[in-house]
Amino acid sequence: MILISSSCVNEYLIKNVIMRLHNEGFSNIELSGGTNYYDGICEDIIALKEQLKCNFILHNYFPPPKKEFVLNLASLDTEIFDMTIDHYLKAIDLSKKISSNCFGIHAGFLIDIHTGEIGKTLSRKNLSDRDKAMETFVKGYKILQKEAEDITLYIENNVLSCENKKKFKENPFLLTNADEYFEIKKEINFPLLLDIAHLKVSSQSQGIDFYQEFKILSKESDYWHVSGNNGLLDQNASVSSDKTIINLIEKQTVFPELLTIEVYDSLPVIKKDVEFFETITEVIR
Repeated sequence: MILISSSCVNEYLIKNVIMRLHNEGFSNIELSGGTNYYDGICEDIIALKEQLKCNFILHNYFPPPKKEFVLNLASLDTEIFDMTIDHYLKAIDLSKKISSNCFGIHAGFLIDIHTGEIGKTLSRKNLSDRDKAMETFVKGYKILQKEAEDITLYIENNVLSCENKKKFKENPFLLTNADEYFEIKKEINFPLLLDIAHLKVSSQSQGIDFYQEFKILSKESDYWHVSGNNGLLDQNASVSSDKTIINLIEKQTVFPELLTIEVYDSLPVIKKDVEFFETITEVIR
């Protein structure tokens, strides 16, 4: 199934995003960040799914919290950890109500990020102890996994930009490469949501082979996020503008069950990327 991320459309209210995408012919939508909280948002999602006959999958920041903050399941700040757990539990509950059988969250951080720093160079330098952060993340995932029941709880790989790599002596994020994936896998059994654009940037910043990393991790995942970038930071550019990603995809012989387009561009550009994946996956399958 090819999905469109709701974050591709710039609107304040998720119901407006859904209607715009539906009117453009998109019925498989990943509900993600970028819209505002309002009373009745969950009721709207339940009603729109039935009314429009759409397939919805929730992702990380959806539904948006009343108070903006950066989710961090590895936070050693008790308040942030508890807020993160509470947010994810609400998302799991909504997933059950709309009969969605999977939900993707981000791997944790060794630093608590300000809302204005998402996707940018971080301002603070002091990192949490990595072992303690890992222990907290594992504890949090197990709490969520227990509540998720039949919902598959994916973990998405983080992105380490070149600027953040230069700033920190130690990687401030969990799960940015294959070795870190298998490190966490030893502690908890989880499915990987592989963000290919994140992996491209993280491979560049860490000086490791992107193609080799993808070869390893793509075998571990049946759920991908795709977009393009310049290799230095996560830009959510069109896939068709990224020759490296195009080259990678065209060589694939197996594709995942779920593939989400995360391109922040005009709808005609997004449609072009969707058509590319529809064509190539049809050829492969």
